[in-house]
Amino acid sequence: MEDGIQKVEAQILDHIGIASDVIEELRLVKIIDSIIPKKASHYRITHGQAVKAIILSGLGFQDRRLYSVDRFFKNRPVDVIFGKDITWDYFSDDALGETLDRIYKFGVDKFFSEISSRIILNNKYLYSNVSNIDTSSLSLSGKFKNKKSEIKPLLGHSKKNRPDLRQLILSMAITGPAQVPFWMTVDNGNISDKELLPEMMKRIEGFKTLMFGGNQKSITIADSALFSKEFLSKFYSSAKWVSRLSESYKIAKELLEESLSVNEWSKYGQYRYFSRIVKYDRYLLKAIVVHHRKSSYREIATVNKNYIKASNKLKKSIKRIQGKVYKTRKSIEREVEKLI
Repeated sequence: MEDGIQKVEAQILDHIGIASDVIEELRLVKIIDSIIPKKASHYRITHGQAVKAIILSGLGFQDRRLYSVDRFFKNRPVDVIFGKDITWDYFSDDALGETLDRIYKFGVDKFFSEISSRIILNNKYLYSNVSNIDTSSLSLSGKFKNKKSEIKPLLGHSKKNRPDLRQLILSMAITGPAQVPFWMTVDNGNISDKELLPEMMKRIEGFKTLMFGGNQKSITIADSALFSKEFLSKFYSSAKWVSRLSESYKIAKELLEESLSVNEWSKYGQYRYFSRIVKYDRYLLKAIVVHHRKSSYREIATVNKNYIKASNKLKKSIKRIQGKVYKTRKSIEREVEKLI
């Protein structure tokens, strides 16, 4: 203090404080430290604190490398976020790298499932008996040197519209009103949803039984790739599920035609639905056609927009043809065929 002026140091907290409180409320640091306890090390932070630092750094909208995470906390109240006697320079890339190596040795899939299951068991409001399963592709560039790895980046159907890149398939299951992910795994890049989703459902049902006990009645929701004869032969009587039925199936086309020809729709809020018990192969299924007025308006608007766009393109092409002189009838016919 000089001449009555007190020196004040300002630090930035922003939204990191809220994220830190949520992490503490979920007891994430304690859960991680119980799963992979810290062994003898010259680094002064636990694995749980290291993971928390990585999460907060990522939520700080910083596109930085691991070695710059410590600098992210340099002008922040580290003692408030992590506790007393913790300083920003503890979060070096060596300390964080040690944690990532430990997670890899433990098993990333297993680590994720252990954390999510414990959080859900500690906070029952996060879980419901309905879960959604789906997959996504992670495109990768560069060379893949570890040929001995069980999981390989391979060329396959790309959901990112990058068929030229190798990829991995990420599968995830979510549950509850907050759509909390509770199960995750990574597979080879060339596996299809038709092959993966039924196997995924089998693993998840086993995981739910282990986590919540055999009395837990659950419903699994997935897209149309789940539905097949092979799937029904395995899960028809052993699990409850909801899936969209592709219109490539005859029973789907017949049901749509019937729903439009009879006036037997029921109402549920803003929706109308038409249901029937249908037979597929030797299995009886409850099929429902759902109609939402606002959605149909959007679809009609999209169709009209595409029609106007195609119509204008056609008019331009016709005008271009009319301005040309053709020597033979065949040359004219070839130009017309291009428009059809």
